Amino acid sequence: MSGTMPLQPTFYGFIGDTTDALIIFEACLSGKLFHVPRRPHDRERQDLIKSGNIFVYEEHASGIKRWTDSISWSPSRILGNYLLYRELEKPFPPGEKKRARGRNGKSTTQSGGITKSRPRNSVPFQTGLEHGNEYTTVPSDDERHLVGSLVDSYDFKEQGLVKKTISITYQGVPHHLVSYYHVEDVKAGLLPSPVDDPRLRGVVPRTELLTGQNFRAPIEEAQHGTYLSGAYMPNMDHQYAPIGFPTHTQQPALQQQPQQQPQPQHQPQLQYQPQPQQHQPQLQYQPQQQHQPQQQYRPQPQHQPQLQYQPQALHPTAHGYPQPYGQTWW
Repeated sequence: MSGTMPLQPTFYGFIGDTTDALIIFEACLSGKLFHVPRRPHDRERQDLIKSGNIFVYEEHASGIKRWTDSISWSPSRILGNYLLYRELEKPFPPGEKKRARGRNGKSTTQSGGITKSRPRNSVPFQTGLEHGNEYTTVPSDDERHLVGSLVDSYDFKEQGLVKKTISITYQGVPHHLVSYYHVEDVKAGLLPSPVDDPRLRGVVPRTELLTGQNFRAPIEEAQHGTYLSGAYMPNMDHQYAPIGFPTHTQQPALQQQPQQQPQPQHQPQLQYQPQPQQHQPQLQYQPQQQHQPQQQYRPQPQHQPQLQYQPQALHPTAHGYPQPYGQTWW
């Protein structure tokens, strides 16, 4: 039945970083978006394989082991947690290995057909349009974010597509995302981000998507929110702000309450009344009465009741020293 139904992309837009992909996966798992049940037929590919279309499929239910679209692609390159492919001007001849082109436009191989790796500090960019590369100079960081290292290593099709894929596993089942875009469409802002879609506002990837994956790179900080240690910060703000703010607002209140209540009772007894009459004569001749300096240290319970916000009983300092060490802030 699914083979006869018209196939629709899961989402239309651009997936910039890992966070965007996880939002799409979460939307599919929660029913806001839908997996595709099959690959596109030959007659559908012209309309479906185009810039902005994104397809998510679940490997077991769809039976798709390999996504095919009849386009000639370059070998894949890693960009963060994605694999990137660029559309070629023409497919590789049958039997020819897919070798990257060297600085002179020819494939560089050693004996045995092993492709030489280019030094990491070399600049692999050439004049480009003659090779189907729209970059005539070293690409910017934004352009590298779109094509990775696929700049001039193959005969890329001018204004060709870029394919960007990522996979996750949820409850033992692989889920795959395949997206297509033109570089110029992304640079011109023609492809919306998942967070720009009203259907996906408030979608937060579940913990298994954040912590249960074997990603090569850490999950990035997205512009619309930050993922930190497997948690989405906007949610953490709602959860932890009520705990954080009282710790700052209670302290001034705690300092005022002991000043209002203990001052008329404890402070006149410990500081002002004994000192003029008893402490000054005794401190000159009897250093042994350092017990009353202990009464001078008992103003510390005046600070400790400042910590004891919960002893809302009538005697905030009658509990002595054990209470502050047994108290918690929560």
